[in-house]
Amino acid sequence: MIYFTTMDGQAVLIIESGNLERLKSGKPMKTPDGKFMVCYTPDMEWTAEQFQAMLAVTSEHVDPQVFDFILKEGLKRAKVKR
Repeated sequence: MIYFTTMDGQAVLIIESGNLERLKSGKPMKTPDGKFMVCYTPDMEWTAEQFQAMLAVTSEHVDPQVFDFILKEGLKRAKVKR
């Protein structure tokens, strides 16, 4: 993984194919500074709905166990082509 910030403040993350396969297998990655967690879901719409529902109940705080559950359930879903 290559991770850096440009002079104008844009964060850039470049992922190699091995890390992409790791993400697809359900293993999130963190950027070296710990500011970002990178995850994969085959069904973005479903995953977004789950997080929106969770945040409607918990405000701005994300329970790590619920976060993990949503990601794992999302990986079981079929890949959605958009």
